[in-house]
Amino acid sequence: MDIHSQFKTNGFSYTHTSDTYPDSKNFRLHNHNDTYEILIFLSGNSEFRVEGTLYYPKPGDVLVTHSAEMHRMYHNEPIMPYERIVINIHSSFFAKNNCEDFKKIFTSRPLGENNLISSDETKKHNIDEIINAVDRYISENEKAPAVLIQSKLIELLYNLNKISFTSENVSFHDEQIKTILMFINDNITSELNLDTIADHMYMNKYHLCHIFKSHTGYTLNKYITYKRILLVRELYESGMSLMEASQEAGFSNYSNFYKMYKKETGKSPKNDLN
Repeated sequence: MDIHSQFKTNGFSYTHTSDTYPDSKNFRLHNHNDTYEILIFLSGNSEFRVEGTLYYPKPGDVLVTHSAEMHRMYHNEPIMPYERIVINIHSSFFAKNNCEDFKKIFTSRPLGENNLISSDETKKHNIDEIINAVDRYISENEKAPAVLIQSKLIELLYNLNKISFTSENVSFHDEQIKTILMFINDNITSELNLDTIADHMYMNKYHLCHIFKSHTGYTLNKYITYKRILLVRELYESGMSLMEASQEAGFSNYSNFYKMYKKETGKSPKNDLN
């Protein structure tokens, strides 16, 4: 991976990178805890998968993801160089900079919908000019003042939020998978298992397992566990104890939550969340 420019400070990071021969195995399904992502797609023969929706980005398109959206980039044959700019913004950034309204680009969408903003729209709102300015500031001075980069990021968020967009015309999603994901997310605090979901979908459970993993890269149980862990983190940050949060999120008991958390993250919840 080649790094063209990079900048990181409290609250956000900016990275411009490229891979000449990107391997999809290195781009796994993931999310960013307490962090929102803006990805400016510059080149590649790629598809972007997020919560059951499939997007085909073109150079100049912008992809936005909420902290709870599971997503990945998949690289198709023939493999082409994959270049992108990734901006990760911590949830605390918006309150600290009095720009809570600018979070709407991430939060005012159903999961897996309207993640892509076309290059035609981004050009109309000077997104490319803002990004070029940030790249120039970083390249000219490796110790560019954080406030300078931060001001351009706020301008970027302001301009993105001015865009009224829908991206269904440039995406594909499987209605069955979207229905399954919606059912899981709507009932994440209830008792959820393979039989419950298969009955709701009037589907053979073995077929359900197969199509779910082929579309998301996760088993049903792993997806449910990960979503519950995300909810525990959210509830814990709102003031609940870990025991209360784990029970509220649908884990049978704290011991089960502890075991699953450590299995998924490699850390104990107390050490990771405090």
